[in-house]
Amino acid sequence: MNPSVFFETVVRPNIEAVEDRPADLLAVVNAVLTLDALVGILFTHLRLVGHPAVASLKGDDAFRDQIADRCPGYAAIRDTAAALKHGRLDRGKKARVIRTPDQIQTTENVLGLYEVDDEIGGHVAVLCLDGGIDGVRADDAMAATCQEILPLLGAPASE
Repeated sequence: MNPSVFFETVVRPNIEAVEDRPADLLAVVNAVLTLDALVGILFTHLRLVGHPAVASLKGDDAFRDQIADRCPGYAAIRDTAAALKHGRLDRGKKARVIRTPDQIQTTENVLGLYEVDDEIGGHVAVLCLDGGIDGVRADDAMAATCQEILPLLGAPASE
């Protein structure tokens, strides 16, 4: 499937579900997994069209790492998706910001998390980062990831 079509038909509706229900773990997990899948689909597409952004990369892991290095929100998305897939991330040399699925939590939407248009007294899903760092709102990590990768969706072949 073309990455633009995958984004519009699968990823966007999942992210919109999180925007509508920010504390719904089912919606959050679906959005995280499909957003991370989009990165893999995007890598394959860019490789097929000969895009220079991936020309020197050995595989989609290198592409994911490159995006995670530029976008901390995507690092949280990538690691959350991997933790959901594997149960626990405790092997390998890669630095991880999320190691287990239980780092996806819902919490009261308090000062520091509250954003304009949020429901007063509501709850939100957060990705609780390793190292004692406060959590990042799941929807903020998704928005940052989209901002980073969406410009590449319509990327033409290299000239």
